[in-house]
Amino acid sequence: MTYDVNKALKSYHNIKQMLNGIPAELWDIFLPAHEKDLSTLETGILTFRTRAAEREKVIAMQRLLGFPLRPNSSLRETRIKARIEGLKKDLLRKKRNERTDDPEDMIN
Repeated sequence: MTYDVNKALKSYHNIKQMLNGIPAELWDIFLPAHEKDLSTLETGILTFRTRAAEREKVIAMQRLLGFPLRPNSSLRETRIKARIEGLKKDLLRKKRNERTDDPEDMIN
């Protein structure tokens, strides 16, 4: 590395959190070679955390509805599928309620 790591990481909170618990001798494996690339790493960490939170929501919805687990599906796509499934169930429920169990109606 061509820069002072401790000095460079002062403004990058998420990178410091990532390195927490990792011995300082191994930091050069995880950090970029140049200080200017630290901002890209910080952005990547934030993007990953956002996507991970969305992935957890998708998995929870898929488990709740009994869908096959596809964690990389978009949240929008999963919500649309859930809405369609809800509409199908409502339609089946309405058809079931319209049907009568009176034996005289079944004869005619």
